[in-house]
Amino acid sequence: MKNMRSFFRRLSPFEYPHLPAIITLFALVWSGTAFCREMDINAAARDGDLAMVKALLQNNSDVVLQREAKGENPLHWAVVKNHKDVAGLLRQYDGRE
Repeated sequence: MKNMRSFFRRLSPFEYPHLPAIITLFALVWSGTAFCREMDINAAARDGDLAMVKALLQNNSDVVLQREAKGENPLHWAVVKNHKDVAGLLRQYDGRE
């Protein structure tokens, strides 16, 4: 137990002023990859990437229901960005709003 205490004392932020920043950066990177379960179908629909949208839908058709923080779904983005082919594909998978 004594060795454990001395180990953590050596990691003191006073001795290593960049340690909190490094830990925070690590946590942000980890959380970003943890929440990116797969390529975001909203981004693919927004960019008009028909091949990626097809691949994501074939892998899991439930991604058509994925919404962003403000409630936008993939069909919304395809229509707003005027990607008719992507919008048509999403409507086939019942992505209506």
